[in-house]
Amino acid sequence: MNPIGRGPRRGRFARLVRRFVRRALPDPSQPLERQFFQGLCWFAGGLSILVIAPLNNYPSLDPRVNPCILTYGVVCLGLAWLSRRGRHLQRTFALLTVVCLDALWFPNGGSQGSAGLYFSLVAVLIALFFRGWSRLAALGALLANVLGLLVLEGAHPTWAAPFPNPSDRLVDLGIGLLFSLPVGTFVVAVMLGLHERQAAEAQAMVRALQASEARFRSAFRNMPVALMIQAYPEGRIEAVNARFAQVFGRSAGEVTGRTPEDLALWADPQDAGRLAALLDAGPRVEAFEAQIRRGDGHFQWISLHAERFEQDGESRLLSSAVDITERRRLEAERLYLEDRRNRLRKAESLGMMAGSIAHHFNNKLQVALAGIEGLDGLPADAGAGRRLALARQALEEAVEVSQKMRISLGQVPAGRALAGWLPLGGALLEGSRNALPPGVTLVWEADGASAQVSVSEDLVRQVVANLVTNAAESLREGGGVVRARIGSCEPEDIPETHRYPLGWQPRAARYAYLEVADAGCGIDPGDLDRIFDPFYSTKFTGRGLGLSVTLGVVQAYGGLMTVESHPNEGSVFRAWFPCASAAAMAVDPAPSPEAPRPAGKILLVDDDEGLLATTQDLLAWLGYASLPARGGREAVAAFAAHPDQFVCVITDLTMPGLDGWQTLAALRERDPALPAIVMSGYHRGQGAGAPPRDLPHVFLGKPFRLAELKAALETALAFAETRV
Repeated sequence: MNPIGRGPRRGRFARLVRRFVRRALPDPSQPLERQFFQGLCWFAGGLSILVIAPLNNYPSLDPRVNPCILTYGVVCLGLAWLSRRGRHLQRTFALLTVVCLDALWFPNGGSQGSAGLYFSLVAVLIALFFRGWSRLAALGALLANVLGLLVLEGAHPTWAAPFPNPSDRLVDLGIGLLFSLPVGTFVVAVMLGLHERQAAEAQAMVRALQASEARFRSAFRNMPVALMIQAYPEGRIEAVNARFAQVFGRSAGEVTGRTPEDLALWADPQDAGRLAALLDAGPRVEAFEAQIRRGDGHFQWISLHAERFEQDGESRLLSSAVDITERRRLEAERLYLEDRRNRLRKAESLGMMAGSIAHHFNNKLQVALAGIEGLDGLPADAGAGRRLALARQALEEAVEVSQKMRISLGQVPAGRALAGWLPLGGALLEGSRNALPPGVTLVWEADGASAQVSVSEDLVRQVVANLVTNAAESLREGGGVVRARIGSCEPEDIPETHRYPLGWQPRAARYAYLEVADAGCGIDPGDLDRIFDPFYSTKFTGRGLGLSVTLGVVQAYGGLMTVESHPNEGSVFRAWFPCASAAAMAVDPAPSPEAPRPAGKILLVDDDEGLLATTQDLLAWLGYASLPARGGREAVAAFAAHPDQFVCVITDLTMPGLDGWQTLAALRERDPALPAIVMSGYHRGQGAGAPPRDLPHVFLGKPFRLAELKAALETALAFAETRV
């Protein structure tokens, strides 16, 4: 044979042997009793196959003996293999040994053979592998089995195969003694070792349990929070600690054996039901705040933590309570002081706003009043035109202040257009360069693709101008650079801090932004929440509407402002506008062509006699006849008396009695097609009452000019049906 080929075969055989030995040895990770069972199975199987069967070679041996012994050995090896796989059949092993001995009883000489010695070994195995009543039952069954064999042998002596000579019987008994006594002794020793080990482990567990219980009792008594153990779900209190008496004002003797309901512990009885519902939903309840009634009758707040656990097969509830009365008092005081501070701030802001409004309007009205009074007694060519121009300019500036105030409240005039954000923002930024003071430079850039926005260009121009002007004014003397950027992003990219208005939530999938940054004086953290208040300014007197108007415009479009600022480091203002699509854009109707003026009167409704007179004069200048009505009820009565005389109604919105919406509804009941114009100092959608379903044809905001009144009449009358 080729010696070179022997190496791999020898190596494979050695690996197989090592693997067999490794798997044959008891698993050291198993408990000692199972390790002993695995070793016993391997030992019994190997002993039966390799030792006992070969020694039973005397000629007089019954031929049934060795096959039975070999079968027993193979089954024992199988049980050892199963035990390595996790199936531990100790009782099956004992039963198999009894069956094997029963099969060998008569072929091996009956009571004269060695089978009786092995039965004693089986008794030891039963004592090892059985517990409690099953051990006594198995030992009784084994005794009955042996007695039954003896009875059968006495009744049928010929069934037992005799030994031909005494030497064969001595050999059989010697083999039995040789293996049963050492194995029995070993098994008994293992049993004693297991008993001692279990006893030692039990004593150690008892000592550990006693030590743990002592630690628990000590911790339970000395915990700085109130502790209570209750039977669950009955709620009967079983134990409390010393801190419980201090928090709840009740001693252990008062509460033990009673429920919180018996003690009227809860100030609000519904708290007991809420706590029970939380415990039914889960094993743990944390930070349950409730008010309790102390033993002395006083009330206090506690924060309760409760958890269910099992003890001696019964459910219990461990609760800990902390007195939070002082914390809640301080919290309530903090909220009160914060509310008071906010009210004072608001009152200060309102006072400043009222004073500034009065200042602005008084200045403008003074110019208008002086200009008009100066006309008295002057010839027609003695500067009347110049004075009228000054009066008109002052009144227009007063109107502008009023409009800015409305815009600062989010009340923007109607009219939007769909525009690309980058072209629009870029054009407006370029246009704002002209308003920059000397020494200030504007640098801007576009970020990303252009988005579509639905806005009014005039209002966005105010936003750009206000932010750029604000940044330029914050720069130190000598000028500097104002940096701007326009682009769009997802709502997740909007900064989380210093958002205005408070509580803003995104509604659009994408937002266009205008960012204006400066390296100026910055804003003090205490002033950040006030910079958007009307007329609030830290710069100089007379300003303060710019940022308020900016926030109003952005807020009206569903956007927001964000601010980042640090004193002496500069500020970054960002205005965010929701992006829109062309399909979602609501286009304002185009002005209707001028219609022929119908014959008839205009029904003019207002509760202010001065406004009635001046508006009636304007209508007369435009060539319209009108009938004034002082309030809604007078207008409805006049229309009911002569419905065919009126071709249009112009009504104020806010009036005592019937407001503008109610007046229009009453008139529309008589003539559903009546053209209507609603005028008001509020913007569209604001003011008294709720608008009816049949809205007016035109909304005319006060104050208005003659041209605006003419355009409103032409639009309303263009919708009118032919009237007879």
